[in-house]
Amino acid sequence: MKIENQHKIILFDGVCNLCNTSVRFILNHERQKQFLFASLQSDAASKFLLQLNEENINLDTIILIKDKRVYKKSSAVLHIIKDLSPLWNLLYKTVF
Repeated sequence: MKIENQHKIILFDGVCNLCNTSVRFILNHERQKQFLFASLQSDAASKFLLQLNEENINLDTIILIKDKRVYKKSSAVLHIIKDLSPLWNLLYKTVF
């Protein structure tokens, strides 16, 4: 699968309970069905990261690929919150 500009891809630790719970939270609160998800342990995630020349990624993190840019850890979380439902977007705007 090739990364397209309209895709927002979230890569997460597939064996982490907190990460899996976070994915369910995002699915329940996103405005539109705009995110694609892949476990960092998957072949799909490896291919996405290779396309973006990202190497040595820790599996215990969250990554957002948006507009062909890579956001990691808290930066990824903030960008994800920004794209969630209006209430969560308001939280982002309040903090920043």
